[in-house]
Amino acid sequence: MFTVFNDELARTAREIRDRHQSYARGEWTDESLAAHQLNEFRATIAYVKENSPFYARHLATTDPQAITSRTPVN
Repeated sequence: MFTVFNDELARTAREIRDRHQSYARGEWTDESLAAHQLNEFRATIAYVKENSPFYARHLATTDPQAITSRTPVN
């Protein structure tokens, strides 16, 4: 209910809702889903690297935009 008072949260909630509805209608291909997941993973890495001292230390040499796969490298 807080989104009623916060325009940014309301916008984000609508975007997530719209993506879920689009996916449920079968409008996402395997490729578009993989691209979305990769982009969100990059954004998450960038966010925690910038906002968490712990992850900033552990990801200091990681460039989120250089991540090219959702598959871990051993």
